[in-house]
Order: sequence, then structure tokens, then C-alpha cells
Amino acid sequence: MNLEELLSNTKSKVIYLINEAGEILDYHSKNDDSVATSKEKVVAFSATILNMTSHFFKEFFESNLSRVTMKSDKENIVLVKQEGFILCFFSDRNINLGVLGVSLNKQINK
Repeated sequence: MNLEELLSNTKSKVIYLINEAGEILDYHSKNDDSVATSKEKVVAFSATILNMTSHFFKEFFESNLSRVTMKSDKENIVLVKQEGFILCFFSDRNINLGVLGVSLNKQINK
């Protein structure tokens, strides 16, 4: 799965690949962050995930849910369960969830 291509095709700001334990396995950002800055963000995000939502991921994996969408006035977060992992997309409010689904399906079926 090409996360950079998925990030571009879905016009998201950031994408994280998260395993069942809540650990971030990969991260890509729309911005041209330095490698050091990106690693710091991953560490900070990992700590937040582990401290605030450790049970959420376990419950999400064990549920029949395949997608969780959280919306605000300015941004969206979409969590998609895929083959033992969670893809976490951060995007502007106007993300087209249909385009996200199509792009994800193309990446999976490659």
C-alpha cells in the first residue's frame, strides 16, 4: 500500500498507519516537514494515542465497524480498519469520503 499516493489522492493533510496495539507504523504529511520534525510528531502522536485511547483501538478492531468518521467545522478525521491495521486520515472539512474509499480500494487491489 502506497501511503504517499493515498495521501495525495484523498487530498488529506496527514495519514498514519496504526497497528492493533495503537503503535504508529508509518506516517506521511502533505507538508514538507523535515525528517526530524516528522519523527517528533510521530512520537508525540504515539504518546497521545497510547495515553488517551488504548482501549479504543482494541474495541474498534473487535467490532463490526469498518470506518469511523469524526467531523468538525474545519477538519475531519477518518479511521479505516484494513487487514489488521488502521489508516488514520486528517483532512480539511471538505474531504470527499467517496474519493477516499475509491483511492483506498485501488491501493488495496494493486
